[in-house]
Amino acid sequence: MPGRIRGFCERLARDSRGNAVAIITAGLFPLMAAIGGGVDLTRAYMAEARLSQTCDAAALAGRKVMRETANDTGLGTTTYSIDSAGYQEINKFVAYNFPVGMFDTNGVTVTDNIAPDGELQLTLQTNVPSTIGRIVGVQSMPITVDCAAKRSGVNVDVAIAVDVTGSMGWTLDGSSSCSGSDCRITELQDALHSFLGVMDELRDQVAVGGQRVRVSIIPYNTTANIGRLLHDDDPTYIDDSGVYYATNNLGTFTTSTQVVCVEWFWWFCTRSETQTTTTWAQDGADIGEVGLDLSDFVAKGVANGLHPLDPLGYVDDNPYEWRGCVEMRTTVTDKPSQAGWVLADAYDVNGLEPGGGVPAWQPFFNVPQSGNTYGQPTGSQVDYGIAANDIWNFTPSTTATAATASRVPYNFNSAGAVTGGNTANGTYQGDRMGTDGPNKTCPDSVIPLDEWTQADLSDPSGASAAYVQNLQVRGSTYHDVGMYWALELLSTSAPFANQDNFAGLAVNKYVIFMTDGDLAPRPDIYTAFGIEESPTSQNNHTITSGNSINEHRERFELLCSTAKANSIEIYTIAFSSSITATDRTSLQGCASSPEHYKPASAAGELEAAFTSIAQNIGYLRVSQ
Repeated sequence: MPGRIRGFCERLARDSRGNAVAIITAGLFPLMAAIGGGVDLTRAYMAEARLSQTCDAAALAGRKVMRETANDTGLGTTTYSIDSAGYQEINKFVAYNFPVGMFDTNGVTVTDNIAPDGELQLTLQTNVPSTIGRIVGVQSMPITVDCAAKRSGVNVDVAIAVDVTGSMGWTLDGSSSCSGSDCRITELQDALHSFLGVMDELRDQVAVGGQRVRVSIIPYNTTANIGRLLHDDDPTYIDDSGVYYATNNLGTFTTSTQVVCVEWFWWFCTRSETQTTTTWAQDGADIGEVGLDLSDFVAKGVANGLHPLDPLGYVDDNPYEWRGCVEMRTTVTDKPSQAGWVLADAYDVNGLEPGGGVPAWQPFFNVPQSGNTYGQPTGSQVDYGIAANDIWNFTPSTTATAATASRVPYNFNSAGAVTGGNTANGTYQGDRMGTDGPNKTCPDSVIPLDEWTQADLSDPSGASAAYVQNLQVRGSTYHDVGMYWALELLSTSAPFANQDNFAGLAVNKYVIFMTDGDLAPRPDIYTAFGIEESPTSQNNHTITSGNSINEHRERFELLCSTAKANSIEIYTIAFSSSITATDRTSLQGCASSPEHYKPASAAGELEAAFTSIAQNIGYLRVSQ
């Protein structure tokens, strides 16, 4: 038996049949490990690519909301940090782009670092579980990606059109007028202050590459105070001689023949003719126009030489000089109804430079209306070469003989209230906007486009000369006025010609348009469009559709379309929950995208909207 067993074993050892099975079986293990490793590595590479994209998106999102605080030590440095809201933003982008369970992962670990120059650096790490690789003991594969985001060099021009109408002096809920922290105007002042601070930080960053950041502020209501800037650019841009102004003080015209004043020096009749006139009435008031020579009025205002950043420097006890507001120029009186209706003679929207048949801008000049005559200036307030009595203190008349006899002098106290009549030396002493007077409702001066800092315009100390902290409110709402001048200040053509590039790089242009209310034109009173109900308006501002609101809304929306067609990015802010659906839709349509429209109504929301916009201005780029 032992010999037989030994023989069998020897024969078996010499027999090679069936060895292939054993060899193949033994080789399956490394082969499966190789194939499984390839599969797992492919999954790992795919996961790493996705994680890298997630890192870039999270870094950009985090950099947008990073807090930037100027150093108060005078070293000119900036401290960068991320608050809890910033981390929430980063984690939101990570969770959205690389959710738990993707590639069977259990989540992503995020590590951040902020470089001294404000570059946000992120490291994202996760583990991709192995599949077949587990056979050889590889349970998972770690993946780590690094990324960074920073602001790149870019030129930025921002025009901020802000509503300073009377409702901005109300409480946030619009229930009453107010003063202090609960006021809409206070919220605006805080928001502008924060916005300018972020612009300072952006300016510091791009200055390293030789780029610039410029800001302009356009307070608008019934008109805009930009005339001094126009006059400084070219005095012929202001038409102040022999211009026409609407008034309801001409008396009732009749069909009878009478002596009519046909030439005026201010409101002093210098030449009369015998004419037959026609009677008309509009809204219970007789409306006509008078031709006025306002060259002295303008010259006195220009000679004041006040810098627009010194709003309190305007001589409050002399409102009888030009403050700087202008009328909008003539427009078409019978516009087509289709889109793109603006024609060459629609000068209130087309922005053409004055000259060669294109009209200049007229100084804003509120003619005393019947029942609203303002007081007689003293000799020191008005010195135009003729007696003050012959300029201000009478109600203009159609007849030469009545021009002197119809003087109606009033005496005003320091608050601008009438205290008595027929006083020879009555003086109007209103605030710098004026409840009456030729500059009535004229807002604070437009800030021209320049590299203004937060300290220039909104001194944190609350100094009396701080522009933002002293913005005044009054007047009605004309969105088209605010948008028009925002575009003029950004334009590459006259009167405020800007280059499309600076230091060899393109200029990114932005409009921020903020309002707390609906369009509220007043066609029955004097505004930047004259008196639109005037049946003889020589300035061609007369409304044609019978609906002044619709016409002004159309002009506003046309200006928005023009801006976007010229690559200007528009943000709109509705600072009230009571804005009607029509105007809210108009503001949303004006914005460059749905994300560019910002609603705000509660305390702090306006500041948050401005800060969010500021953090999105200027390109961010992935830097690693």
